[in-house]
Amino acid sequence: MSRDRRRRFVIGAALVATLAATWWAASLEDETGLPADEANRVRDGRRSPETTRRARVPQPMPSLDGLSVNRAPLPDVAADILPPTQLHPPAELAIPSPAPAVPEAPPLPFRFVGALEERGELTAFLLEGEQLRVVRAHDTLDDRYRVERVTTAFIEFTYLPRRMRQVLTVSGSS
Repeated sequence: MSRDRRRRFVIGAALVATLAATWWAASLEDETGLPADEANRVRDGRRSPETTRRARVPQPMPSLDGLSVNRAPLPDVAADILPPTQLHPPAELAIPSPAPAVPEAPPLPFRFVGALEERGELTAFLLEGEQLRVVRAHDTLDDRYRVERVTTAFIEFTYLPRRMRQVLTVSGSS
C-alpha cells in the first residue's frame, strides 16, 4: 500500500470510529428515558424525576406582546463564569507621555540660480540672501553645511551641527 493510500485509510478509519463513538454516547439512556448524566442526578437525589421530566418538555416560545420571559434564576456556579473585567485602562496608562521632539535642521537658506558643467563636474550657483555662492560636491559652507552631491535635478547638503541630510530641488528639472 502506498504511503498516501495508507494515510487516507487511517484518516477514514478514525472518522468512522469518531462517528461510532458519538452515536453510542448519544444513545446512552437510562430506564427513565433520560440521558445518562441526567439519570445520575436523579439517582443522587439532586433533582426529582418530576422536575427533570418537566425540564425536558419543550416549552412554547413566549409571545413578544408581553416582552417578559419567566426564567429560573441562574445557579450560583454561573456567577463565576465570567470574572469582572476593567474596561478602562489604568490612569497611568491612559495618557501616553509625549514623545521627545525630533530635532530638525533649519530650512535651507539657499536658492538655486544656475549650474555650469566643466570637465564632467557640475558647479552650482546659489543665492544665500544677497550673497552668491559657487559650490561643488564636498565643499563646506561656513562650518554649517557640506555639499554632498550636485546633480541636474537636486543638490544634497548635510547640516553639520545635527548631521542631517537635506535636499534642494533644482527648479526647471522634471
